[in-house]
Amino acid sequence: MDIVYEMKEKVMAGGSITKEEVLILAEEKTGRLAEAADEIRQSFCGNIFDMCTIVNAKSGRCGEDCKFCAQSVRSGCGDVEVYGLMSAQELVKDSEEAGRKGVLRYSMVTSGKRLSVKETDSACEAIKAVVRNLKEKDMYMEICVSFGLLGEEEFKRLREAGVSRIHCNLETSGNYFHKVCTTHTYDSDDQSCPKSGTRCMLGRDNRSWRKHGRQDRHGAYSEEARDKIHPRQFSEPDKRH
Repeated sequence: MDIVYEMKEKVMAGGSITKEEVLILAEEKTGRLAEAADEIRQSFCGNIFDMCTIVNAKSGRCGEDCKFCAQSVRSGCGDVEVYGLMSAQELVKDSEEAGRKGVLRYSMVTSGKRLSVKETDSACEAIKAVVRNLKEKDMYMEICVSFGLLGEEEFKRLREAGVSRIHCNLETSGNYFHKVCTTHTYDSDDQSCPKSGTRCMLGRDNRSWRKHGRQDRHGAYSEEARDKIHPRQFSEPDKRH
């Protein structure tokens, strides 16, 4: 049996593979897996991709200890600029400049465990202003946010304001999470994935990801598939690891 061909055909027919099948595929040669993956890409995406950009909408002094993030006060990175939530005017200008460069997805990222109620109010108004300005300029751009551990009510408000995707820093499987972050739990991150129809995108730290055992990596893939998370955002690790 050609497991690579069989799994490729299964995915291209609209199916998904199990954790057990992923572990079997992991033993196959990388070249064969890459060829199969490229056929899948061509089938579903062709040669088109979305260009995205991230704006650091609130910077520094985060009390969490996520090992991949220089924004943490525990990171030892003393050159991180510190400022509060950017204004609607600043975000409107920045998103318009990005749109003129061909960016199709604009992601607002903030430091901290979560935005406060007041900050969430301001962020929703800013997003509405961004979306309104883009429409007036006849620009197409989807809005993503990474605002921390918000609740379902906040996610609904963000969706109504114009957000299409939420970024959630799960980073890894539940079994490995405590080695990446100790100031909040995997379950608190998992529960912050919205159920209001807004898509969720998983963040992943490249360097700590390489330290995972195979079971941990594939456990995270399985959890992504189970929760219909889009594993497309890769976080750049800080220099401590």
